[in-house]
Amino acid sequence: YETSRGCVFKCRFCDYDHRTKWRGKSVEKVISDFKKIITLFNPEEIQISDAYFFGSIKRVEEICKRKIECGLQFRWNTSCRFDILSKVGDEILILLKKSGCFGLTFGGESGSIKVQRYINKEITKEQILSGVRRCLKYGITPTVAFMTGFPIETTEDLNETLNLIDLLQKEYHGVEINGLRLLQHFPDTPLTDEILQTYKIYQPTNLEEWTRYDIIWPKRSNYPWLSNSEYSVRKIIASVVNYNYLSSRLLNFPREQRKGTVLRSNVIFGLFKLFDKIVRVFVHLRWSKKIVRFPLEWKLWDLIRRYVLHTC
Repeated sequence: YETSRGCVFKCRFCDYDHRTKWRGKSVEKVISDFKKIITLFNPEEIQISDAYFFGSIKRVEEICKRKIECGLQFRWNTSCRFDILSKVGDEILILLKKSGCFGLTFGGESGSIKVQRYINKEITKEQILSGVRRCLKYGITPTVAFMTGFPIETTEDLNETLNLIDLLQKEYHGVEINGLRLLQHFPDTPLTDEILQTYKIYQPTNLEEWTRYDIIWPKRSNYPWLSNSEYSVRKIIASVVNYNYLSSRLLNFPREQRKGTVLRSNVIFGLFKLFDKIVRVFVHLRWSKKIVRFPLEWKLWDLIRRYVLHTC
């Protein structure tokens, strides 16, 4: 459910439409819609899918207070920015939790300040660590996503990101790392425009071509600035990080939620759990030792993920 549209930030990789101003529904409209959703669907939880839910902190406070006053019991989650979280007091986090917020999703993007400035995100490592720590303190699960494969990104920049992920996993039990994604060339963004002009890679020019273009699955040809070894390293490390997140989500699916997936069969679910135990041996070795050669198990996982689980 969207309570607002628009975003005032200018991240160069983002495909959100920055040409419009942020505008939010009134608090009463949001609460009215919540009541309608409960009447129609009676959900246990709702994802608030705004690009910038925290566009007005006062509005967020009022929505949370009205939700509590009206006795609306569903849990909810949404996205946030670490720099925005760093500007609000703990009383806001307490109110979020009291109103049913169970998770906040953040874009950590990179552990390198150079890359952060390049993509115009400009959050700091300190803000990331502090934000994760504060969320966990008040019982809100922080989910952090990272990216790699930027034209200016060096091995040192990548290592800074991997070190930050490692630090989060070791020091902050309860944080979820929602993948290390290879940069996706979303159309009509400043960064994609720069890449198309500089490297002349292919992108569709009409709707019919877009229906055949796979933007989620990165192709080697989309990263001409990377050597074969640099691309391979990023692809394998990304597979390791992404597997940890996706497999943990799949293994914790309640049986009711598994009904609509290929894992609805207990036999298939059992085979997946066995597969997971085997793969996690490779996950531990590759991550702890940063082994990036002979990625046979990850090629198998990519095939399973794409053609069996139908996930990105």
